Amino acid sequence: MAVTETWKYYSTMAVMKGVSLPFTTVYLGLGVSGFSVGAGDTAVGEVSGTGYARQPITWTDFVADMSNSGEILFAVTGPWGSVGAAFLSDASQGGKVIAYTTVTNTTVTSGDSIRVPVGNLVLT
Repeated sequence: MAVTETWKYYSTMAVMKGVSLPFTTVYLGLGVSGFSVGAGDTAVGEVSGTGYARQPITWTDFVADMSNSGEILFAVTGPWGSVGAAFLSDASQGGKVIAYTTVTNTTVTSGDSIRVPVGNLVLT
């Protein structure tokens, strides 16, 4: 995953200055093919299909790697088109992208589901 300036800022403030982060939950979002990070680390090209919502992530305790400690599920209630990116955000809507990556383009239609099993979202 690529990290944004927001990630760098949050990391520096937390580690070097002991400042608490301004959020308590990190969310997994999905982007269409061509997703990018815009000015102010905003999500440009986020999925906007029927029933889409960023999903909260619960994390394992940090040892060597951190991973999701609960399954992450996107239940698709309408067509979303082609999904080609995933990102972490500091808010359920709006907010700032803190990290992002491309994924294999997948066409998502009504009735599909996108699952991230426990332990499959790993930060090293």
